[in-house]
Amino acid sequence: MAIFTAILIFINIWGLTSWLEATSVIGALLIILFSTKDVWAPDNINGLILLYNGDIETGSIVRVEEYNLLAYAIQTTLTQTVFRDLKSKHYITLPNAKLRNTKVEILSKCPSSGLMEQVDFNIGYDIEPEKVDAFAAEVWERACEMESAINSEKQGVARLLENGDHAVKWRFCYWLKNIYGLYDARFAVNRAANEVAREQGITLATPTTHEVVLKKEQKVG
Repeated sequence: MAIFTAILIFINIWGLTSWLEATSVIGALLIILFSTKDVWAPDNINGLILLYNGDIETGSIVRVEEYNLLAYAIQTTLTQTVFRDLKSKHYITLPNAKLRNTKVEILSKCPSSGLMEQVDFNIGYDIEPEKVDAFAAEVWERACEMESAINSEKQGVARLLENGDHAVKWRFCYWLKNIYGLYDARFAVNRAANEVAREQGITLATPTTHEVVLKKEQKVG
């Protein structure tokens, strides 16, 4: 927008309006570009900002919850950024103006221990915390054997997230050394949890519990 505004000012200052009239095609293009600046200018400006900041580089893995996006960047142009979805492997384009005006999590910029991920499980109150810890340790070991993306040097842990009405919600936390294998790691953890739960007699289904309230019978008579 600034470039074309400067061109029009230059033409007026130097009295070249006749040239603009003579070259009607160029004049028409300039007029069209100037009149539609509200459409293309925001994406171009935001594209320049993204390129200048360098936060989203080629290969950067980002999560944008507003657009249900978990993907890695392929290319940033003046108008849009191209991503490839980690799960579906589909290519996704997002206008730069929208990308700049929403919350973007850059997952690839994580600590040396790797990106922390988690899976939640509902376990009944009849299972002691110590048994849940043993369950989590076995799940972590087995998941590491299944999937190399998991950081096998950083022990996975179980944390009590919520004491619910029907079950205790436990959060199993583990770390990734290869973030591109995020989904494969999650699949491995869930499979390992299913196997270990069966072997240790732990149900991961939310129990149905009822509190019995006894009422005194009213005597009739």
